[in-house]
Amino acid sequence: MNYVPIMMDRKIIIQRGTPTKNASGGEVLTWSDYKTRWAQVQNFSGDENTTSKKETAFQKVVFTCRYVDGLTEKDRIQYSGMSYDITQIIEEGRRHFHTIHTEYRK
Repeated sequence: MNYVPIMMDRKIIIQRGTPTKNASGGEVLTWSDYKTRWAQVQNFSGDENTTSKKETAFQKVVFTCRYVDGLTEKDRIQYSGMSYDITQIIEEGRRHFHTIHTEYRK
């Protein structure tokens, strides 16, 4: 078996959203820190999309970190001053690691 070491040298913050009401009575998510982890960060290609005369850029990033109990796709990751929406969570081993696929939208 070939073992490839994982360099978890980047600090990420996993945030959880809580629905709250804004001044006009609408519902918005208020984000608060849930867990902090050291992670490996892998950047993948991005894409640009134009919808309704609005240009949106997507950056796909995969984070690998120690297992996070209770992690869901409703959470998000804060890294390097940006928020990444979680699109997929893969459990590696028996609760040893999580590989977290995300998207950042500009």
